[in-house]
Amino acid sequence: METMRTLRILNKSLIIAVAISIISFIFPIIPCKTSPVIATPIYAWSMCKLPNPFGEQLSGLLTKYWAGSTQPLTGLVMQFLVSFVIFTIIFMLIRKKAAKVLDLTHKR
Repeated sequence: METMRTLRILNKSLIIAVAISIISFIFPIIPCKTSPVIATPIYAWSMCKLPNPFGEQLSGLLTKYWAGSTQPLTGLVMQFLVSFVIFTIIFMLIRKKAAKVLDLTHKR
């Protein structure tokens, strides 16, 4: 019974993580550091949206997604993992424990 609850929580978290990852292509919700292409880049924090991870990158701007990688695919994976873990923890903390129900129907 406990595994069913855990699977439901993981399924909900998976759906929300996929939805947030898709939304990150439309709205700037990814934390990133950006800098113009110069000899010594000076990065500044901002919020970015993910470009096409399989396409060509813009040539005039350096972007580090989640302050770690310049690859959009890595940013997409990080966005998915972070949102999945956060929502799994939230759902585990707020889940309700089912109370025992007294069955008086006398079914056999």
